[in-house]
Amino acid sequence: MEKSDEILKIVCKYYNIEPILLFSKTRKADIVYPRQVFFYLVRQFTKLPYHEIGKYRILTGTTPNHDTIIHSCRKIENLYFVDKKVEDEINELKELILLNLLPNSDNVEIQNIKLRIALKNAEKSLENLSFGELDENTNELIKMFLSLDDERKEKALLQISTSLKIQNNMRHQKLRTT
Repeated sequence: MEKSDEILKIVCKYYNIEPILLFSKTRKADIVYPRQVFFYLVRQFTKLPYHEIGKYRILTGTTPNHDTIIHSCRKIENLYFVDKKVEDEINELKELILLNLLPNSDNVEIQNIKLRIALKNAEKSLENLSFGELDENTNELIKMFLSLDDERKEKALLQISTSLKIQNNMRHQKLRTT
């Protein structure tokens, strides 16, 4: 699979859009923006010329437009530097792309990306957790985790994980005795 195909798959999954819709003629913002992100990321990772990036639009019967692709890349690049949400999205997508293009890499940068993604996923999971179901110690660990900077979250994550495992084992023992 080509890099650009992998990027397409990741961008479509990230924005929950079918590839055929991404390259339709629609100008709806919820479709145009992911399309622009795709063009930008393909350009970043492959250095393909703009007319080559446009080949994806041929699949839907639309004419590849060199200027549209240039505009898309510039727009996302500009937004990246002024909009924190866009910066975070692009960085997350870049991390996902790197992980998919180099899944078994021993590269330290790739390992750090994997750790950052694991921390983000843990953070999202913990934010959505029902605190009423947990003991006070675990609640405090979770609150502490959510307030830490990224460097300290790794250690806290291990503590939370251990605490949750202990609670889970205790629940199973309780269920067996009743």
